[in-house]
Amino acid sequence: MTKENKLDHIRDLIANGKIDKAFDELKNLSKGIDDRQLRNSIILNCYSYNKNYNEELLNLKNDTTGVNRAILKTLEFIDEIEERISENKEDKGYSAKGDYQLICGEELPIEIEKKIDAILEKYFGDKIIDRGDLYKSLSRTAISMEQLDKAVYEVKKHFDFFQKEFAYSSGMTLSNFITYAIDAIFIPEEKWTGSRNRNKTTREFRELIKKGK
Repeated sequence: MTKENKLDHIRDLIANGKIDKAFDELKNLSKGIDDRQLRNSIILNCYSYNKNYNEELLNLKNDTTGVNRAILKTLEFIDEIEERISENKEDKGYSAKGDYQLICGEELPIEIEKKIDAILEKYFGDKIIDRGDLYKSLSRTAISMEQLDKAVYEVKKHFDFFQKEFAYSSGMTLSNFITYAIDAIFIPEEKWTGSRNRNKTTREFRELIKKGK
């Protein structure tokens, strides 16, 4: 069975209400993916989407909106996987080289946290900046250390931009800035999931990066 056929089978499982089985099949599919970035993204998202779905089930009363939203996000992710495979992008992933240790998982290992700390030290030194919930935020991503280095570099380079955008607000944290940078650099605009204002800010930041200013 081709990967595309397996994805269709997974969609059928979802349509028939066999959600847990669908997530199991997605995890099995990941074993046959050569692209490490895509493979780890599938595993990570299986965990987060399945957790979100089960949490919505627990909150279910007469309103199925939350459950439907969780299922829709899963279907959209399946579409994304199929797109990567069908357009022969499976073997490309993100353009990361060097240290390709992925940052992902519910709780980051101490060695990963130390590497994150080293990158922040490299660009910000002893400068006192609110990190926000940085480790938790990064644990929801599937990026390499080199990609994180690039994101933090761009945040440092354009720090005035963020200070202007978020002065005196709760968004004035490194965690928030780095999330903007990851979206702007590595995530296609059509995959952004922020609010209209957040996407507008991400777009403006992306243009700054492109101009090299």
